[in-house]
Amino acid sequence: MSIKYALLVGQVTGGDREDDDPRTPHYTIYVTDNERSYRVPVNVQSGDGSEVLYRHVTDFDAPVLNRLELLGEGLLNPQPEEDGIALDYVRGGYIKESDMKPLPATVEGENNDLQDMIHKLIQKAKRQRDHGAKIFVFGERFPGGMHDVHMNQGNKGRWKRDNGVWQDGGLIFYFPFEDKYQALFFAFQTQSWQTSDNTGHPVSESDHGDSAEPGTSQTGYRNNFLAEDFVMPLPTFSNILEQDVLYKPNLKNDHLIDHPNYSVAMSKKNRQAVYSAANADFARRGLFGGKGREFRLDPNLDESEQLGAEYYKGRYDRGHITKRHAVAWGRSRRKANKASRDSCFFSNISLQDHGFHHDEWGRIENAITETRHDVDDRFNIITGPVYTPEDKSVQPAFGSGMPANAPSGFWKINSYIGAASGELEVNAFISFQNERGAQAVKDAVEGRTIKAFKVYQTSTTLIERLTGLVFDSVYRDNNPLFFFDDRLQAGEAADDLNRPQLESITNGRGFVFSK
Repeated sequence: MSIKYALLVGQVTGGDREDDDPRTPHYTIYVTDNERSYRVPVNVQSGDGSEVLYRHVTDFDAPVLNRLELLGEGLLNPQPEEDGIALDYVRGGYIKESDMKPLPATVEGENNDLQDMIHKLIQKAKRQRDHGAKIFVFGERFPGGMHDVHMNQGNKGRWKRDNGVWQDGGLIFYFPFEDKYQALFFAFQTQSWQTSDNTGHPVSESDHGDSAEPGTSQTGYRNNFLAEDFVMPLPTFSNILEQDVLYKPNLKNDHLIDHPNYSVAMSKKNRQAVYSAANADFARRGLFGGKGREFRLDPNLDESEQLGAEYYKGRYDRGHITKRHAVAWGRSRRKANKASRDSCFFSNISLQDHGFHHDEWGRIENAITETRHDVDDRFNIITGPVYTPEDKSVQPAFGSGMPANAPSGFWKINSYIGAASGELEVNAFISFQNERGAQAVKDAVEGRTIKAFKVYQTSTTLIERLTGLVFDSVYRDNNPLFFFDDRLQAGEAADDLNRPQLESITNGRGFVFSK
């Protein structure tokens, strides 16, 4: 059924504690939009007597702010969807279950209960009202105001009817003196954070209906996706790299995380992917192109095994390893939308420089398809990071997490059936996002000049050298670039092919398709 989702934009005029209701106390906020006044009761204790979970974000930054900044005051009816003006604790990428902490509703003393926490922000918003302070209240509308200003999914029993996605409540404040946004999020301890992407019900009670369908979208990478005769196995690991690969009994083959149309293997040390492998059907995407971004933790992994939203601030974007548009396809719009959302699990996200993320590297698949060199717009795309001693260290923006390494570069291998040849063809690419990292691989590239923020087409063997991955010979035999010795004279034996070819790609031009 879900709730009557609404957004109230206005100015705070006051707030009242409720300490005399031992059963279901609320803190009431009073808001005006200069035409009407509204009452906003906020649950500060659960009906079963348990403490409410809360999270106070003192410097809130999320894509929804881009839309909030454009809104006028009043009571609005946003669409509860990922591309709308809406909150979703599970899918939004700005909060984690572990962030939420219980706090009692009423305790003697100051600054030690949930009502104190809310009241402090309300008084601050009231003081700065004449200078442009605003409050954004997400929840359900009722005559005279708003309520359900808390998580509205994962409910069981009598409250299950309120479940839905992209309809969570919360309070966002804008304080002009600091020119910052702050946010308060609330949830009940009885609510589940593992919920259906369709209904918002706890996963154990939902019917996903997303089983694999032969010849179309499926869960995980399929090595015979191009054709039964062209099998493209996933890479294996060198002895050194294998020590860093995350193995868990709940994963496929103990190390693969399967999602719609792609699979991921993870690094224990870096908490980012070793590689991500996808089956991309750009023709089918043209029929049913999925929409939606839901950056969130991968439920197949522990929080300590992946980088969360706290690392993706400042100069580093949440860079998809397998690009969202490569896997956002399926037999139906619903399946395509799910694939789009599921590409945003943090297992498939890496620390990418803003310029690198949005420049040529982010457009390489489009550039390849636009050459029309393939037969049917179907590709296998395997891609991942390159780590060097010059990786940049990134501190989490909030919390007390360990620093993470931003990869020095990234690589990509595309395979497809050639339009002219009717045979398997392979292209490999590499690019670096910091100059010192590019220079750190001089030995591997045998002294060749390689610069940051440039895309190079190269050999499969070079990628093996830089990563410790081991590819099947089909990836080398069908790649037009290879290792060679440019001093080799005609007629001499080619026993030492040890120097990589690097061809610069500029504005999607310069691809090499034949040896």
